[in-house]
Amino acid sequence: MSNSLIWAEPAHAIVYAENHDTYCPDKISEPEITRRGIIRQKELAYAFVLFSPGLPSVYWLDYYDTPYHDGRTTGITNGYFGAPLKPTIDRLIWIRTNFLAESISCISTNPTTKADLFIAKRGGAGNKPGAILVLNDHETLSYSNWVWTGWTNAILRDWCPTSSYATVQTDTNGLAWLGATSRSFRIYAPTNWP
Repeated sequence: MSNSLIWAEPAHAIVYAENHDTYCPDKISEPEITRRGIIRQKELAYAFVLFSPGLPSVYWLDYYDTPYHDGRTTGITNGYFGAPLKPTIDRLIWIRTNFLAESISCISTNPTTKADLFIAKRGGAGNKPGAILVLNDHETLSYSNWVWTGWTNAILRDWCPTSSYATVQTDTNGLAWLGATSRSFRIYAPTNWP
């Protein structure tokens, strides 16, 4: 990934979860599996996309309409289902606008025991403090890990709509135990913002 445009020229890279090329259930010339797009938990993809540097793109169908397709091409619903992701995407855009400014760095993964856990930090600038993204893709288990946050003796708040705004205390070295429940994400940042 370090050789990609997102790292070399983040201001010119478009990042997206889905678009009209990846989500095209009516395109019969393509195999079904390649035209269905993301079939569940698309919120995780948008959390990563809107947390990442680059120019994020939100697919209109995900934002305003039905974000998933079950493979059917006939019938009343024509295979489309799910509530629009607008509330989640709006919150992620708010977090991006108010907290994030610098590059992203992976601060915790454990491929042996926690392959489904990804924790990354984006720095801030000016009045933006930066934030930490915790993604857990495991089907049933909650995962957490100790990470160095860079904020000493601070209270971090989960600013996402997916939880009850959990808080975590960092220690004198800036370490905190951060995690997320199964198939969910959290974005932590200091509570003393703004």
